[in-house]
Amino acid sequence: MERLLVVENLSVGYRTYRGHSKVLDNVSFEVLKGEKVGIIGETGCGKTTLLRSVLRILPPNALIYGGKVIFKGIDILNSSHDSLNKLRRESIGIIFQDPMSALNPFLKVRDQLYDAIKYSKLIEEHKGKSKDYLRELSINLLKEVALPDPQRVLESYPFQLSGGMRQRICIALALTRANELLLADEPTTNLDVTIQEQVLNILRNLVEERKLSVILVSHALGMLSEFVDRIYVMYAGQMIESGRAEEIFFDPKHPYTRALVASAPKLIGKWEAEALFGRVPDYVNPPEGCRFQSRCPFVKEECRAMKPPLQKISETHWVACHIYGG
Repeated sequence: MERLLVVENLSVGYRTYRGHSKVLDNVSFEVLKGEKVGIIGETGCGKTTLLRSVLRILPPNALIYGGKVIFKGIDILNSSHDSLNKLRRESIGIIFQDPMSALNPFLKVRDQLYDAIKYSKLIEEHKGKSKDYLRELSINLLKEVALPDPQRVLESYPFQLSGGMRQRICIALALTRANELLLADEPTTNLDVTIQEQVLNILRNLVEERKLSVILVSHALGMLSEFVDRIYVMYAGQMIESGRAEEIFFDPKHPYTRALVASAPKLIGKWEAEALFGRVPDYVNPPEGCRFQSRCPFVKEECRAMKPPLQKISETHWVACHIYGG
């Protein structure tokens, strides 16, 4: 299967008042054409930084220490401004975590959708068309994301809409750009459970209809296991395990992945969710070796001295842990 996106040994941090942080630590992963990939990890582990690096939309205080991001043979980290804009307009779309931050509160939904369409591939076939055609395209996009009364939504400001409606608008905006790859940064985090399910179903249907590749970032393992083909587990800026969704969910190897699975709420059985104590390490002064060492019940001296390499468990399952003879 053709590789669409390849990230190799990516290291990214930020300038802070306390010094230079080191968030992403030699992160590597890939996405195949038509594949749905999940990235899971608790809040603060670098997932959003990773997605923003793929589109090179990091804030001004970001530092790229090294690595590569290759999309269809194009080196994104070393591409020109024009090449990047072409990718962002025609190939890769992103759904941000907080729709209230992603949408301009001073502009109606209509104006934001019109601008997105004008600079996307959608409008190329219809140059010279009037605003009426822009409106028609916008209404069709809102219908695609199952928004009721799209004419009213177009004339509304973001604050006049519910959280679920705002998130669907963000999905519609992303769809104007995502012709090959869709990045979704925890798209259901701030929504009610029932609305989460609706948004996920909309995403799933659109992805299948358009034959898109997807990177879905979340801290909810149960949600990911139903949506994606393959999962990467991330802890404190390091990729510590990867495998098919069922392997990660039913046969986790890394102590952190096991803790994530154990902490997920269960509807049946006698087991209660187990808390994962401790916190993500300080990125300004990260520990040597494995970054999970301070929270790991199986920690050894070599864990403190050396970063564990990825070990092959099966053809599709890899883990970075000294328990497995690294």
